[in-house]
Amino acid sequence: MSLASLKRRAELLASLRGFFASRQVLEVDVPVMGSRTVTDPYIQAISSQCESRNYFLQTSPEYFMKRLLAGGAPSMYYLGKAFRRDECGRNHNPEFTMLEWYRLDFDDQQLMTELTELLTHLDADAQVSKVSYASLFYQHFGCDPHRASTAQLAELAQQGIDVSLQGLDLEDRNLWLDLLFSHLIEPTLQAPTIVFDYPASQCALAKVAHDQQGR
Repeated sequence: MSLASLKRRAELLASLRGFFASRQVLEVDVPVMGSRTVTDPYIQAISSQCESRNYFLQTSPEYFMKRLLAGGAPSMYYLGKAFRRDECGRNHNPEFTMLEWYRLDFDDQQLMTELTELLTHLDADAQVSKVSYASLFYQHFGCDPHRASTAQLAELAQQGIDVSLQGLDLEDRNLWLDLLFSHLIEPTLQAPTIVFDYPASQCALAKVAHDQQGR
């Protein structure tokens, strides 16, 4: 990394911290190594051993931060390292810097507004848009991703994507949703775009809700 890049990175981190400090959001430093790993089946942790005990490098600060919140901590953010196994490629690295924050009494719309404000704080010319997951699927495929069958999604993916599916679970609905989104929708999102209302099958630890159409 060049000296100029190091300086730009330092300026970025300082700007991020300034944004949250101005809103009285507390910075926390949580462990990056723990005796337990995540429960998300789609994320793999990197394991380590120390004095005959097994440990895991944390894939995100989420669990430690939620423990703090459960103990009465205020709105907070973490800006530091996270680690994920099998995340290696043009767009991914096993070790990376993550920003994660939690705001007490904020709903998803308020958080999206704050994320928009954060992005424009970092780049005054940023044009941030918000669009629902379903709208993107209607725009690109003319179907409702919340109600389309696995067979319909598989047909759309096989028509538009040339990838090897050997060894994959072809009955997994999320496989087809992920392929369609990552290969055919994501490349078209050139400007900063907040995508919301993902399918319930991809909720992880998020709250599940129904929209006005009952989806």
